[in-house]
Amino acid sequence: MDPVSQFFPEINRFFDHVYVITLQRAAERHEHISRELAGLEYELFFGHDKNHFSIEELKLRRIYDEQLAIAHHRFGKPLVPGMIGCSWSHREVYEDIIRKNYRNALVLEDDVVIDRKHMHLVHEILSEVPPDWELLYLGYARNEKKPVLSTLKKLIYHIQRLLRNH
Repeated sequence: MDPVSQFFPEINRFFDHVYVITLQRAAERHEHISRELAGLEYELFFGHDKNHFSIEELKLRRIYDEQLAIAHHRFGKPLVPGMIGCSWSHREVYEDIIRKNYRNALVLEDDVVIDRKHMHLVHEILSEVPPDWELLYLGYARNEKKPVLSTLKKLIYHIQRLLRNH
């Protein structure tokens, strides 16, 4: 038995529902999910595939506002179809959470990789979540040692954004 699966029951108790956003056509990812999340209770949520919509259609249906996307993008660019499909899928998951009145929901994507090295911290992490929490980001690694170039890259992004806003 995978040692990680001993921590999944605690996750199942903490969250009312677990979603995994995926695409119908991503069969190889479905196999990955079933192996990676063995022991976790989850629902596959089939999102919007970039191959099944056009940006013009989404503009007409007021699902995508290109000017708003450009205004909020750090380089002033519109979203590409894959990003739109991903964002739209997340929005529909959030709407489903509200519709079904889940208080605590976990949203994963189909490329999720469980950090087996730190899984033993699940109990401690969940016990420290305040009662009025709204968002818990599990992918953040505050104490992780980052490569030097990643810090430089982050600095360049901040400088570019600063220059763009002036």
